[in-house]
Amino acid sequence: MKAKKVMAMAMVMTMGLSMTTLGVSAAESKGTTNVSYSNQNEIPDPTDPTNPDWMVTIPSSIVFTDDNKEIDASVELIKKAGELPDSSTPVSVSVESQNVYNLQLADSSDPVSYTLSYGSNLMSDTLKKVSDLSKDHTKEAGTAKLTGKATAAGVHTDVLTYTISYGN
Repeated sequence: MKAKKVMAMAMVMTMGLSMTTLGVSAAESKGTTNVSYSNQNEIPDPTDPTNPDWMVTIPSSIVFTDDNKEIDASVELIKKAGELPDSSTPVSVSVESQNVYNLQLADSSDPVSYTLSYGSNLMSDTLKKVSDLSKDHTKEAGTAKLTGKATAAGVHTDVLTYTISYGN
């Protein structure tokens, strides 16, 4: 019987402490964190690549599927620290396809064609210039479109190499 009384007393004391604790409010502060996702790679200012004033963003990947045959491939001049180049000395952007705008299996078989266009220009083995970017023209809209169809199973790939030049 004594054990029951001790247990009952312990429960009453615990409830009393809990009720006291519930009535106390603690001081708090809040901060915010921005969360974003950028599906782009950056090419830094070639005149100061370790501490660039500006960069050109390019697509980090272009992944076609049977349901997604058109991909945004825009390029953009973005400010990092200093000023963006003006139109008197623009940043020239060009692109080259390793497989001349064909996706291929590892053994170079089963080519699947695609197009890459910027503005009204369709990129090719001879037309490589994407655009001249400056603070007056910071973005060039681009689109990659799958135009062929695979006949063999497997991952078909190509590599695009973007080059920027400034002051040339």
